[in-house]
Formats: sequence, structure tokens, C-alpha cells
Amino acid sequence: MFVGGNRTRTAVAGLSAAVVALAAATSFAASDKPLRLTHVVVPKSLTSGGPHGKETMTWTGNAVFPVVAHIAPRSCPPGLICNPVNKTFFAREDPFVWSPWVCEGAVPAGFEFRYYTWLTDAAGAKTNKVAVNVPCVNG
Repeated sequence: MFVGGNRTRTAVAGLSAAVVALAAATSFAASDKPLRLTHVVVPKSLTSGGPHGKETMTWTGNAVFPVVAHIAPRSCPPGLICNPVNKTFFAREDPFVWSPWVCEGAVPAGFEFRYYTWLTDAAGAKTNKVAVNVPCVNG
């Protein structure tokens, strides 16, 4: 064992290189099985002024955490506001369950949110986008 001098720095530098190589191998392995949504469940309907609706996202693949769940509008009728919503998951869960759906104010008869939902991991891998429709009725 060397306590001082250049040999200690060399040993630490060698250890750092090994950690970087292991991290690179782990990142490569994570891309071996792509991130993919396998099933999405959204509310059957929302009531304006009612509680938030739950979304359940079942997925497969080797995700690098944190993972961000997204919903974003495919279309929005004039005069209404349809915002994208994101939630970050810091640990592995399957399925991811969150409550992004809310309907507020007066909506026209037959209104439904027309959105895409998908996941993005910390390495930038994205799942397939799934088109979802969530009706909203006046309360």
C-alpha cells in the first residue's frame, strides 16, 4: 500500500477510469432493451370542477432514472386551454401511476381531451407516443 506520492494519485486515477468504464457499460446495457409503453389507462370521463383523473402507464425496457411521464395536447378547441403536464418518477415503478387529468370551467357539449402520452428517461430515450381521449362533461 502506498500512502503518498504519485503512486496514490495513479491508483485513484485508475479507479476513476474503471468507474467511468463501468458507467459506460451500464449505459450501453440500458439501451439493449428499449423503453416502451405497453398499456395506458386513462379516465373514462371527467366532470368539470371534479377531482383529478388518474393515468396508469405500464412499460417495459431498461430506463435510466429519473423518468418523466408526459401528456401533451394533439388538438384543442378554440377558446379552451389544453396544457401539457409532466411528472418525474425518481425510482422504478411499474406501472407508473399519476393524476394529471383535470377539467375546469364550462366545456362545450361532447368535449374531450385529445392528447398524447409518453415517457422520457434521463438518457433521452423516449417511448412510443400513445394517443388518448378523455371526455369532460359539465358538473
